[in-house]
Amino acid sequence: MYSTMKAGIVGMLLALGAIAAVPASAADLPSTTVTPPAPIAPSFFQNFAFYTRIGGSGVFSDSHISSVTTLPGPFGTVSSHGIGSVGSVAALYLESGMYLTPNVAVGLSGGYPPTLTVSGRNSLAPAGTLAQAVVGLPIARITYHLTNFGPIRPYAGVGIGYAIVYHDSGAYLQYPALKSKAAFVLVGGVDYDITPHWSVFVDIKKIFLDQTLAAQVPGTGPFTGMLLPTTASVRTDPLLASLGIGYRF
Repeated sequence: MYSTMKAGIVGMLLALGAIAAVPASAADLPSTTVTPPAPIAPSFFQNFAFYTRIGGSGVFSDSHISSVTTLPGPFGTVSSHGIGSVGSVAALYLESGMYLTPNVAVGLSGGYPPTLTVSGRNSLAPAGTLAQAVVGLPIARITYHLTNFGPIRPYAGVGIGYAIVYHDSGAYLQYPALKSKAAFVLVGGVDYDITPHWSVFVDIKKIFLDQTLAAQVPGTGPFTGMLLPTTASVRTDPLLASLGIGYRF
């Protein structure tokens, strides 16, 4: 019996030793460290405030058109000045851009291309409409905005435009071909903030634009019945006045 009790006590001691050893073994296991995911870097464009505008524009030309007509044979050429003007038109105005800082913004504007009408003046006044052209004028600009007048934010800047001739048609002038041309632009205007996002705006642009027109004109006098080649300088220098609403994201 003694040997049986002794064997039982030894067995109990061994069992208790095994139980006590389990936590120690678990403590000796290498710890598992969970690495948090790397933070997502902010987008480059999150530093800027984007905006968009829509409205209507009036295009008012300060035009001067002069031409050089080539006569047949030994008769040379004939120069004419102030022979035409470009009428005012209305157009849709669209613009989008972003603020690089609270004061400096860059933008690109355009709209639905209007149809310009060239009318005769002086010696060509009886001819009426000389030609028509559908011309678009996208403008890239950079402006500086004043921010110390509360909701009123005046601005001024410069830009580069490009007069794109989509279509031209003749009336008195036959087979007109008006060339597309780049132009320097002065910009000024004011935004009035209605809310932190919505605003109304007035925008004025002075565009310095001089294009070349090639066409043929009906001859007169001894050249009646003939079409004579002519090259015209079409300087419009339009003033673009726009009014509309804007949204800043």
